[in-house]
Amino acid sequence: MDECVSAGRRAKEAVTVSHYHYLIVYDRPQGELVQFERFTDGQEALSHRFALERAFRDNPDLEIVVLGADSAGTLTRTHGRYFHEFART
Repeated sequence: MDECVSAGRRAKEAVTVSHYHYLIVYDRPQGELVQFERFTDGQEALSHRFALERAFRDNPDLEIVVLGADSAGTLTRTHGRYFHEFART
């Protein structure tokens, strides 16, 4: 029984370690990724997002989001519209 609990904890720790938070700033009219940054700390990612939202509050063309994923590759599959410019090159 203890072995199962330990295995479960290790699996949970592996998931926690492999999950990242990605800050994305996207210019809608231009269809361009302006900023793309990876964080391991979700609170830090959100703090950066809120700071950018305050700084660019007068620019409705910018979309500023934080998304969670195990890799940037996963984000390109799940949120491809942010990355289509890279697919064209």
